[in-house]
Amino acid sequence: MGISSVGIADESKYAIATGMKDKERLVILNEIYNSSSLIFFQDCNIPKGARVLELGCGIGLMSQCFALAVGDNGYVLATDISEDQLQLARSLLPKESISNLEFRQLSAFEIDTLNQQFDVICARFLLVHLQNPQQLIQKIKKILKPGGKLIIEDITSNDTFYSFPHVKGMEALHHLDKLQCEIQKSDDKYFASFPDMLQKEGFTIFSIRKTQPKLDTPTKRKSILFHLLSLKDTLITNKKMNEEECSQIYQKIQELEQTPSIEIYYYELGQICGIF
Repeated sequence: MGISSVGIADESKYAIATGMKDKERLVILNEIYNSSSLIFFQDCNIPKGARVLELGCGIGLMSQCFALAVGDNGYVLATDISEDQLQLARSLLPKESISNLEFRQLSAFEIDTLNQQFDVICARFLLVHLQNPQQLIQKIKKILKPGGKLIIEDITSNDTFYSFPHVKGMEALHHLDKLQCEIQKSDDKYFASFPDMLQKEGFTIFSIRKTQPKLDTPTKRKSILFHLLSLKDTLITNKKMNEEECSQIYQKIQELEQTPSIEIYYYELGQICGIF
C-alpha cells in the first residue's frame, strides 16, 4: 500500500492510531485548528466550482468544509492511506449528505495514478509525517492544473508546543514527539525551508501565515492526553517504551492537563499557499 522508499509506505510507518481509536483526538484537533484553516482557505480565493484534492484527509471533518466552500458545482476528492479513517469519515457525513464529496483510499505517493487534474490540492498535518516531502510535491505538480493552488498546513516545529510555566509533563510530551519522529524518520522542522523548496519546484508563493493556538478549554486540554494514547501501541511495538513507562508519562501529562493555572500552547500552525 504505497512506496516504502519515499515516505509512508503503509500504516505501520504512520505512528499514530487510526479509526475509532483516534476519533476523539482528531475531533478535538478539529476544534483547535479548523477556524484558522477555513479562514486561510477562503483567503486563498478558491472559487466556487473548483476541483479539490485533499491528501491525508483523516476522518474527513475538513473535507466537509472544503466541499461546502466550493459549492454544488465543485468537487472534492478526499484521500487517505487508512481505510479505517475513511470508514469513519463516511459515517460522520451529515444525514442530508454532501453530494460533491468523495472519499477514496489512496497513498499520497500514488496520486500520479489519478487520471484527473485539480484546481486545488490541500494537505493538512501530512508532510510532517513524511521522510521526503519534496518527492510528494513533485508528484503533486503532475496533477495540479497550471495556475492551480497548493495549500499546505502543518506544525512549524514540535518545539512550539509549550506550557507556561514549563513543567515535567511538557518534557514528557516533547519526548513523545521525538520518539514519533524517530519511528517515522520524519522532520518536524521541515516547514522552515518549505517556501524555498516550493519556489525551486516552480511555485509562486501566494500567502504564508502562522498562528499559535492556546488550549483554553477543558476539552482542548484533553488533546495532550490523547497525544500519548494515540502513540502508545506504536511506541510499545517499536520498543521505544514499555507499559510501565507509558503509565508514568500518562500521570505526568494528566497532572498538566488537570492544572488550569498552567497555560498550554499547542503546536504553531504554518499555512502556505503556492500557485503553480
